[in-house]
Amino acid sequence: MSSPSRSTLRAPLSSVSNPGRSSPEGSTDRTSLGKRQRSISWDATQSFSGDSGRAILAGVLRSWDEAKQSCKLILEYSDITGEEEEEAYMLFLEEREAMAREMLAKVACAKLKWGAVVDGMTLEVMEAYVADNMDEFSEEDLENTSLSARKRKQKELGVGGGTGQANDAGDGAGAGNEPGAGDGAGAGDGAGAGDGAGAGDEAGAGDEAGGGGGNGEGNDERPPRKRRKAKVPIIEELSHTLSEQIDNVNMAGYEVVDDRFCCVYTHVGAVHGKLTERDLLEALQGYCDKPKHKSFLEEEALARLIVGYGEINMERLNEAFGKMKSSYACGPKEAKKRLIALCDIKSEKERVWESEKFLIEWSMMQGSVNLLEGIFLTMAGLRLAIDRNNMPDTDVGRRWKKEQSDVMFELQYGYALSHVPVFERKGKEHAWRKRWTKAHQKMVTRGNKVLALFKEFGCIVLLDPLWSPTETSSPDFHQLHACVLGNVLKRRRRADDDAEGDGDVPWHTGNDVGNRRMLVEVVRYFTTDAMARFIDETVDKLEEDASEIAV
Repeated sequence: MSSPSRSTLRAPLSSVSNPGRSSPEGSTDRTSLGKRQRSISWDATQSFSGDSGRAILAGVLRSWDEAKQSCKLILEYSDITGEEEEEAYMLFLEEREAMAREMLAKVACAKLKWGAVVDGMTLEVMEAYVADNMDEFSEEDLENTSLSARKRKQKELGVGGGTGQANDAGDGAGAGNEPGAGDGAGAGDGAGAGDGAGAGDEAGAGDEAGGGGGNGEGNDERPPRKRRKAKVPIIEELSHTLSEQIDNVNMAGYEVVDDRFCCVYTHVGAVHGKLTERDLLEALQGYCDKPKHKSFLEEEALARLIVGYGEINMERLNEAFGKMKSSYACGPKEAKKRLIALCDIKSEKERVWESEKFLIEWSMMQGSVNLLEGIFLTMAGLRLAIDRNNMPDTDVGRRWKKEQSDVMFELQYGYALSHVPVFERKGKEHAWRKRWTKAHQKMVTRGNKVLALFKEFGCIVLLDPLWSPTETSSPDFHQLHACVLGNVLKRRRRADDDAEGDGDVPWHTGNDVGNRRMLVEVVRYFTTDAMARFIDETVDKLEEDASEIAV
C-alpha cells in the first residue's frame, strides 16, 4: 500500500504556522524532550551482534526511520481536498494505525513478561492483536495475555462477580474473592461496590454503599468459591469410587485447589487401563497445537503420572512417531552432550555449577522443548535439585549458595550491565538483581517440586516436557502439588501388585516397570542403544540419590 506523496497531496504547512512540528530534520523543541533523551540507558545495538544481528538491526533502523517520516506526514497533511486524496490519506492512516497497534501490543507483552504495569486501554489493544496474530507470540506471551484479559474483565465486573456485598474489602471494593475495581465498578444495578453502589436501595450501615466503606451487611466471611468444572472441558464425570474417596479427603488448607484436585482425578478416571504410545503423542501435541491453559495442562500431566504407561509396543511407537523421528533425533544434540558431561562430574559443587549454568543458558537461548530435550533438561534439573539439597544448611553452605547465585546472575546479566552508563549501573543492577533473585528462587522451588514428583511417581516425569525446569507454573500449582502428593487416592489391589500390607493400594502402584520401559525404548527409538543404556543407568543413580533427600 503506498503512502500519500507530495505530488498527490497539498503542500505541507510551513513550520512557521506549525511551530515545533515539521522541521526537515524533525527538530522538535529539544527542551521538551531533553529529560527523556538523557534518561535513555538501553540501546538496540546492545542486543545485536554478528552479521545476522547487524542485518536485523539495519531493518529495525529502517522501520524506525519510516515511522518517523510517517509521523511527520500525519502532522503535515492536515488539509486535504478531493476524494482521491482523502481516500489515499485514509488508507495511509489505517496502515500506520495497524503498525502502531502491533508495536503497542508487543511492547505491552514485553512489559507484562517483566512484571510492569500496563494501562487498561493498552491491554485491550494487546488482547485484540494477540487474538488475531497468535502465531507471532510465544506460549508465555499468550498465557500472560489470557491472564490479563481475565483480570481486566473481572475488574470491569466489580471483580469476582459483584454480588453487592464487599465483605470488609474496603472502600469501592467488589464482592467476589478478590478486592474490587474502584469507584463505580459493579456488575449491574446494585452490584459490585463503587461509591454509591450498594446491595439495593436500602443498603446497610454505609453511606449508600452497601458493599464499600460502609460495609453494608458486614460479613466477615467470603462467599464460597464457584466450582471450576463448568468452565473447564472435563473428559467425563468422576466415577462413584473416586467421588466417594474425594468426599472423604480432608481438604483443609487446600480449598483454593479443590476443583483442580477433582479435575486431576476426573482425567485419571477417564483412562481405561494404562497409557499408550498414542497417549504420549497426544500429550506432546497438546503443548503445540492450540495449547490449552497452563492450569489445565498441569492437571492432565498430573493425571498421567498417576495412571502410568503400559507395556510398550514398537509397532505402535513407530506408527505414532515415525513421521517426526528425524526432527526429534536431530534437535537435542547439545542438550544430550551437556547432560552426559555433567553426569561424569564427581564433585557435587562442580555439578551444581555446571547443571545450573546449563539450564540458565538453555532458557536464555531456547523457547519450548520437545520430548527428548525435555528428558535431558528434566534429568539435569533433578541432578541439580538433589545436589543443592545435599549442601549443608550451615553458614558455610548458605554462603556458598549465595556465591553461586552471584555467579549465575553475572552470567545472565553481566554483559547487559557492562553497556549501562556508569551513573545508572548501580540502580539497574539493584533492580535486575531483585527481579533475577525472585525468578531464580522460583526455578529452585520448581526443581524441588519436580523432585518430589520423581520420588513419588518415578521416571515417568521425564516423559513430559511440562516438568522441564525451564517451564513455568500456574499461580496455585504449588498448592495443587501438595494436595495431590498429600492425598494420593487408592484403588483395589490386583494380584500382580507388589506392595506391602493388605487392602487397597495407591493408584500408581506397579507403574515403575512400564514407565521405565517406555522411557528407555523411546530414547532408543530416537537415538542409539548406547544413549538408552546411559539414560537407564542415570535414572537408577537419580533414584538412589533422591531416596536420601527429604523435599
